[in-house]
Amino acid sequence: MIRNEIGIQVSRIFPTSVYTVDCSFLLESVEKVLNQYKDKDEKWTISPQNRSSLSKEVLNDHLEVKEYIETVVNGCLQEWKYELPLKMSSSWFTRTSKGRSIDSHFHCNSLWSAVFYFEDSSSLVLLSDNVPAIYIKSKAPANVLSYGSVEMAAKKGSMIIFPSSLSHASKKNKLNEDRYSLAMNFMPFGKIEHSDSAYDYR
Repeated sequence: MIRNEIGIQVSRIFPTSVYTVDCSFLLESVEKVLNQYKDKDEKWTISPQNRSSLSKEVLNDHLEVKEYIETVVNGCLQEWKYELPLKMSSSWFTRTSKGRSIDSHFHCNSLWSAVFYFEDSSSLVLLSDNVPAIYIKSKAPANVLSYGSVEMAAKKGSMIIFPSSLSHASKKNKLNEDRYSLAMNFMPFGKIEHSDSAYDYR
């Protein structure tokens, strides 16, 4: 909430947060997992422009890496004051060919998502579905936009954390080789109850 000099009170009613975290200390460990996946000749989905690992649990056999990432995510989300911690519910690699991009999509059956980058590469584009009936250009900074799209720089060793319901895409891969990233989803760990409904996420 913001108050200015003439007494106007401004409320940011439905904000969302996107976190960019330097996780370069995880690069060596996560690259090792990726190389093991590639060395085993594991399967990838068949889309020619953007393939993902068929396994959606690539970090399940690498508990130390998985727990490090969960710690980072929960640390970032402290401001939300969730009653339960979040646990990684899925993890997979993406492989985007040179000159290709990833179309807009969102992740269901998940609360928060994250992407870890192995190289400086094509930006992550976040898109809002909250489009007004009348479009007027705005010079507002990206951190106060209520609609439109925002490009987030994809830096080597960085991890971007965002709500799973937020539509996102990637720009064209400008590398001279396939671009890899690690994608992850997170869910609350434990029993959630509200009114007449409850579910135990364990």
